[in-house]
Amino acid sequence: QNKMYIPDFTLRYQGKIAYLEHLGMIGNKTYEKHWKEKKKHYQKSNISEEQENLIVTQDGSGGSLDSAAIEKRLQIWKNNNRA
Repeated sequence: QNKMYIPDFTLRYQGKIAYLEHLGMIGNKTYEKHWKEKKKHYQKSNISEEQENLIVTQDGSGGSLDSAAIEKRLQIWKNNNRA
C-alpha cells in the first residue's frame, strides 16, 4: 500500500532539511490514527525527532498555540545545523 504523505512544513537551512508537523487535532481518533501511520512512514524513511530532521509540535489545552515554544524549537534546529 503506497501512500503519499505531505509534511505540514518543509524547512531548509544551509543544505539541511527538516519537516515540521503540527498536531492540531489531537483527541480526534481519526486524526490520531492518520498521524501514527504518517509517523511510521517517516521512521521507515529515516525521518525522526531523534535524527533531528523531524520537529513535532502540537496545540495546547483548549486548542491554544504557543508560538514562542514553536519558535524556540525552530531556533534550536537552526543552531544545531550551522556549518
